[in-house]
Amino acid sequence: MGKQLIRCLIHKNINVRAGVRSERAEEELRSLGAEVVFLNHNSPSTVKIAMKNVDKLFLATGFGEKMVKQTQTLVDEAKLANVSHIIKISTLCGGLSDKYCTSIDLLHR
Repeated sequence: MGKQLIRCLIHKNINVRAGVRSERAEEELRSLGAEVVFLNHNSPSTVKIAMKNVDKLFLATGFGEKMVKQTQTLVDEAKLANVSHIIKISTLCGGLSDKYCTSIDLLHR
């Protein structure tokens, strides 16, 4: 979904900065025309760099036990960077109850 969004935004001449975790992703997104920065969801320092001069954030994190902490780090750094809009995509917790849902539901609010 992220790559499709990047393609659409670039097609509309909107500047895009994409946070990546691998060289393969970096090359692919650069070829689409995106500015690319290294982003480690577990490292606030890389998140802080990635958020510099960002106005809107499309947030897609992986599923797993670190998901809640990673999402919170990204949201916290976005707030500190004065990001005006955060769009969080998630298919989790559609009325379900498990150990991740309670925490992630709180982040969505």
